Amino acid sequence: MKKDIVTTLTEMAADYRRKADMNLPPTIKRLLLENYQLNSRVADMYDEIRLLRQQSVEWQAEDDRQVRHMRDLAVTNARITKKNITINMVHRTQFTTAS
Repeated sequence: MKKDIVTTLTEMAADYRRKADMNLPPTIKRLLLENYQLNSRVADMYDEIRLLRQQSVEWQAEDDRQVRHMRDLAVTNARITKKNITINMVHRTQFTTAS
């Protein structure tokens, strides 16, 4: 009995949609189709924006990582330079006193 009621309601709904569709003027049908297409494109654009934001966050994280790495390299370079200057001063002192 429940299946019969569901089947009858489904058939009635389909029949109603067919009749309602026939009564719609072509301009309204065209506008409804255009509205559907626009909503679909907007949804696609939202997806694209979400992906671009995610990519931007990933790029920002990579940029931050590279900036930290460059700072570390600058600190290391400064240490090495300081050691080289100290070593050169020691060698000059030894060379001068040895002469």
